[in-house]
Amino acid sequence: MNTKRRRLFALLLGLVLALSFVMLAACDNGEEEELQGPVYTIGLSAQVLELERYGRGELTATVYKDGVATIENVTWSSANTAVATVSGGVVVAVGEGSTQITAAAQGQTAACTVTVTDEGIVPQLVVADTTIPLTYRADDPGYYDILAEVKFYDYDTSDAVISYEAVTSDTSDPSVIELSPEGRVTAKKMGRATVLVSATWNGYTCTEVPVSVVVYDDIEVRLLDEEDVALTPGETSALYTWEGNVEGNAFTKSETFGAKVLKKTEEVADATVEWQTSDAAVAEVKDGVVTAKAEGTAEIWCEYTEGNFVYESLRRTVVVSYPWVDLTESAAAEYLFANKDAADVLKDYVSDTTHMTDAVYAEDGDENILSAGKIDTATLAGGANVLLFKDNDAYGYILPVTVVTKTIGDASEFKAWREANHGDNNTGFYAYGKGEYVLLRTDITIDEANWGAYRNGSYSGYFDGKEVGFLGTFDGGGNTITVKSAGTGGLFGDLGNGSVIKNLGVVAQLTSTGGSRPAALAALAEGATIDNCYIQAKTGGENSYGGVVIAGVASVTMTNCVIDSTPGN
Repeated sequence: MNTKRRRLFALLLGLVLALSFVMLAACDNGEEEELQGPVYTIGLSAQVLELERYGRGELTATVYKDGVATIENVTWSSANTAVATVSGGVVVAVGEGSTQITAAAQGQTAACTVTVTDEGIVPQLVVADTTIPLTYRADDPGYYDILAEVKFYDYDTSDAVISYEAVTSDTSDPSVIELSPEGRVTAKKMGRATVLVSATWNGYTCTEVPVSVVVYDDIEVRLLDEEDVALTPGETSALYTWEGNVEGNAFTKSETFGAKVLKKTEEVADATVEWQTSDAAVAEVKDGVVTAKAEGTAEIWCEYTEGNFVYESLRRTVVVSYPWVDLTESAAAEYLFANKDAADVLKDYVSDTTHMTDAVYAEDGDENILSAGKIDTATLAGGANVLLFKDNDAYGYILPVTVVTKTIGDASEFKAWREANHGDNNTGFYAYGKGEYVLLRTDITIDEANWGAYRNGSYSGYFDGKEVGFLGTFDGGGNTITVKSAGTGGLFGDLGNGSVIKNLGVVAQLTSTGGSRPAALAALAEGATIDNCYIQAKTGGENSYGGVVIAGVASVTMTNCVIDSTPGN
């Protein structure tokens, strides 16, 4: 082989060896990548968990394979099972302290710190009824489902294990009942039995609750009215502390009940019952006759005893009340003046006032406002009220009254009242009469020229939300005020919000001089009520204008009124 050929062969051999090394290197790298495998991590739903002792919480572990969630078996463990245990991610608090709950999968772990506190609260077994009465009938034995549950804070305790056991003792015969695992009690014969209810939850055993079961024979005790008709549940009897008839109202303080005992639907002849009352101070009972003793409520029933069993009738509620004669619908509101005799207030409505003078009360009060036979109106608001006139040993009346705080009997009294209640003309904001009820007791005539210069508001912006003018009630009592020369403010200056003018006649000469604007009632009125009034306003003078309310009116209600406004002197 010549030199040239040897060189070519050596070159080719070198290339082949170089390619072989490259391929071997590539194969080695692939094996290393295949040996490295997937990467796993674990995430927990919480890193910190706080629980009350006996409580529980739930952790969720998610296993990721190369960053993608996958399904893997997770092993749970607790660093201190005296503090908390864990199973399937459910953590149960056992004792006070702190521990680590760990989730492990595919060689990876994640931990949650659990802290348990102990406030001394434990799960409670609660039973709805601890005394169960049943009636045994061969063809239809009675039964009852015991309702029991475990309560602990706001935890869901529906997985609590509750069990029922009929116990044997001197006072409990299990053969009296049939008891199912679910707590249904069925009567089998007469007698008494005790069912012990127990429960466990989260490893805690609750305090047992005994349930007393009494199985009665098929005996019924019926409570009867005076016509031997069986009374029905839910009805009541009304009795009174006094008996008699007054003003067409009949009051009774006694009622008679009867009783019937049935055994297996057959009446027991000559059955003896014992009558009972829940409150003898309110109503006593003897041989079925109930007698009211004092205001209040009592229950009346009877009992029949056979052997060791006591059978009870339904309970009748008896309400004992003081006998009030209510006149609020039939009587007109009587005017009530300060220190007026109670008998005088009642005399037009009551045939016998001798029973009326022990005490008088406001409808919403408990203080006797009667002194030496006279009514003290100081604590009463002016206007409509309801009073209770009471004879402590008999009956009383409920009467509507109108409390009068001031009366006016002549023109001088009216003038003095108005002069004492006014502000500066056109500028002062002066409110008067709030809470008052003023009664005019006779016709009056005001002769003074330009009467009514007393005003309480301002023309600008009316009242601007202020309490201005007369704010009470003026009752004309059907009388008339004649004003021979009415000025700007009229009779009342201004009528403020809530004011009432009623039962009043007004005859006013409105004489305008120097640009004045006379008014019959007021210069301004806002939120006022004018009811059952006759107003005659005659205009005249230089400008010849005026009116009932001359400067401004807002939200004024007029009912049953007659207005006569005509020119003339």
